[in-house]
Amino acid sequence: MIYTYFDFLFEILAGELLAQTEQYLQQGLHATVIIRAYRKALEDCIEIMKTKASIPVDVKNRDEMLRVVKSCIGTKYLSRWLVN
Repeated sequence: MIYTYFDFLFEILAGELLAQTEQYLQQGLHATVIIRAYRKALEDCIEIMKTKASIPVDVKNRDEMLRVVKSCIGTKYLSRWLVN
């Protein structure tokens, strides 16, 4: 099995959500209420990412796509040097 950085992040996030959920269950909050709240939080996060934390990109514009790809590659390359 190949274990990636994103797998690691997912496990940390899932574990933290479970840890936070436990206190609400102990307080007697029903699991469906907690799940509904998490789903609402997810919807809010997606909306914020779409409207405030992203910029539109014309995928048919080659120059614009190259700029985005170069930025991503640069970030990936730089992060390898900064993390290690």
